[in-house]
Amino acid sequence: MENKNFEGIKALLEESIFSLNTNTENHVLAQWYYRTGCVYEETGSYDMSTKCYEHAFVLLPTHPTAAYHLWSNYRIQGKCDKANDLIQYVPIEYIKYILEITNPYEISYKTLDVIKKIP
Repeated sequence: MENKNFEGIKALLEESIFSLNTNTENHVLAQWYYRTGCVYEETGSYDMSTKCYEHAFVLLPTHPTAAYHLWSNYRIQGKCDKANDLIQYVPIEYIKYILEITNPYEISYKTLDVIKKIP
């Protein structure tokens, strides 16, 4: 896909995000924001995906996957305070899964070894 076409599509999508009919049922609208956030996340546009996940979470705070993705994006962007405030809404299974695949203890030990080697 040409960059020109991609940028045009991206601009149209961004415009449509904030012009949706506010009378749409919250659940449907939250799902739309969540799915749009996933698309932005796949393209690496974390600012836009975070905005979408924030809208989804405000509309439907019981949406566990939106809460998880918003929490994850906050962590990726270094917004630890926001991530900590949100963690209570993220299902524990999601957090356990992330800890299993990222193995923070192993990462911490590797970092510690690197620090020890610095003269």
